[in-house]
Formats: sequence, C-alpha cells, structure tokens
Amino acid sequence: MALREALANAFCHRDYSIGGGSVGVAIHQDRLEITSSGTLHFGLTAEKLFEPHESLPWNPLIAHVFYRRGIIETWGAAR
Repeated sequence: MALREALANAFCHRDYSIGGGSVGVAIHQDRLEITSSGTLHFGLTAEKLFEPHESLPWNPLIAHVFYRRGIIETWGAAR
C-alpha cells in the first residue's frame, strides 16, 4: 500500500511541463527510491509537508483519472 501511494503521488505531482521529465524507481539492497521531475510548488516547502496542507497536483487531469480508478481517494483537502 505504501508503494502504491508513493507511486501515485509521484505521477500526480510530477511537473509535466518539464520536457523529458520522468518518474524514476531505483531498487537498492536496503531501500527503494522514487523520484519525480520538478520541485515543490504553490509556496509549499519541505517543512510544510509535515503539517496539514492542501494537495494541489501539477496535473489535475491525471489526479482525476487516478481518483476515478480508485487509486487515490481524493485531492485538494488538507490532511
């Protein structure tokens, strides 16, 4: 479930305006790393990720498809 959540976040929050961008998955002996092109946006900082915050995906169309398929529950609300 955690892997599914991490991958869904990587795809929904990837900055698709970056040409050649991607979501990457690297499997190491002691960890799994998921990377996504782009930076935090809409004034979000790494510190604010630990506080309740609004989820604003870069591409709401992808988030909507993930929602309709049951991959994510919702977006846009503070946690």
